[in-house]
Formats: sequence, structure tokens, C-alpha cells
Amino acid sequence: MNKKKREQFRGKIQEHVARFEKDGQFSLQRSFPHHKNVSVHEHVCHVAYVALKIAHTLRVKVDEDKLVRAALLHDYYLYNWHDDEDWHKWHGFRHPKFACDNAHRDFGLCEREKDAILKHMFPLTIVPPKHREGWIITLADKVCAFKECWFRNWSYETTK
Repeated sequence: MNKKKREQFRGKIQEHVARFEKDGQFSLQRSFPHHKNVSVHEHVCHVAYVALKIAHTLRVKVDEDKLVRAALLHDYYLYNWHDDEDWHKWHGFRHPKFACDNAHRDFGLCEREKDAILKHMFPLTIVPPKHREGWIITLADKVCAFKECWFRNWSYETTK
């Protein structure tokens, strides 16, 4: 993928991030740790970028705005799941619903966005996504989590 396309993807992501930070609690994600030294904010930006790359590389016809919105909001659960709270042990199963409810309340979601957010933990959450956007976000989330957990100094900001 060429530099112009990468910059276009990053620009699209930053447009949505700016809107979400203005209208909701999106910026709170900067303070919550996610995988190793990566914040939830950095993780969701990474997922949005990888999702766009997957769709582009495989030439999958998707609504890019819905893809980016759902990717950026897929972990919009707004709590630190690393805290020592007993209910956090169920985070992997429960956070998609929390994220979807919060995102719908703060930004309004269409059916495709809701489906992608609710089902991004497939196969852990059993029911698979219905739409291409959901499948791509599910895959991108796994790729990003792997990178974030296994590559010590990896960061979305340094992704080329």
C-alpha cells in the first residue's frame, strides 16, 4: 500500500476521533490501559487502521465510515478492566455490550455498527458478525491484540 493511501486512512481515522472526542467521552480511553503498554485509545485507532488496510488489500466492498466508526467504538466500555473488581473477570464476554450501549447513547449507531461492536469478540461471544464490516473488525482486533501483546515496543503511532 502506498504512502498516500496510508495517509488517507490515518486522516479518515483522525476525523472520526476528533468528532468523538468533541461529542462524547472518547478521550477517556487515553487513560485506560488495554494490552501491555497500549491504551484503549491507541488500540482502537490501530484496529481502525488495520481494518481499512484489510478491506483495501482484499478489495472487500465496505462502508469505510461505518467500518472506522465501529472499529473506534468497539471497546468504548469506559472503565479500566485491569482494576481488581471481581466482575472484571468476565470482561471478555461482557464488554461488547457495554461498548455498544455507551456508543449508541453517545453517538448513535446504525445496525452494521452495532453488529460489529457486539460481535467483535467472536468466537468468544459465540454468535458471528452478520456483515463484512463486523468480520473485518473481528479479524483486525485479533491481529492488533497479538501485535500489542507480543511485540514489546510496538505502537500504533509507529505503524507504517
